[in-house]
Amino acid sequence: MAALTILTTEIRQIDGLYSLNDLHKAAGGEAKHQPSNFLRNTQTRELITEISNSSDLRNPLKTKQGTGTYICKELVYAYAMWISAKFHLQVIRAFDAIHNPVDRTAQMEEIGKAFEKQYQKLRKQYNYPRKLLEQSGFVSADGKHPARLNMSMLTNTKAFISPLMHLLNEMRIDGHDVSAPWDEFIAMREALIAADKALEKIYMEALQVNFRSASTAGNK
Repeated sequence: MAALTILTTEIRQIDGLYSLNDLHKAAGGEAKHQPSNFLRNTQTRELITEISNSSDLRNPLKTKQGTGTYICKELVYAYAMWISAKFHLQVIRAFDAIHNPVDRTAQMEEIGKAFEKQYQKLRKQYNYPRKLLEQSGFVSADGKHPARLNMSMLTNTKAFISPLMHLLNEMRIDGHDVSAPWDEFIAMREALIAADKALEKIYMEALQVNFRSASTAGNK
């Protein structure tokens, strides 16, 4: 039997009957809406009699020690209507959802919208690094070319404050575990520094070779 959930409360089931106690909880748990009050109601008693005398000869309710009273679907609707029109509608929609599942595509679209909303909030809160790169010092004069960082800028840790490091630091202060991306960032930065030093060494050696070649040619 398919699970029935009303709002955030899962309604337990036994032999095709639904927990009246769980319904009471889903409705807000007010004392005036206690199951005993509903079962003593004259209209409820008449409905139970009609269901019991129906052609299918079903037992409309059952009481199980320790778990409470379980009622048939018709009594579930009657209880919901007894509570309020709003709760009655919520119960109707809960049963409809069992027989007509929500379109997963539409649901994923809604999830996507919610994700985008949270992303925009995070982007604003943590001063998204791209905004730093869009400052005048990082873009072309005509504004047509996207921001580009060169290796010298990234490896100059004294003059250049990394926006990524700034972001990770803010997230760490806010209590997020950023150890994995932090370690990855440090490893990449150290690799860039090492590569920059190696290129600088090659460049200097090439200059010396050219200088010696020029000196030799001048002495001839």
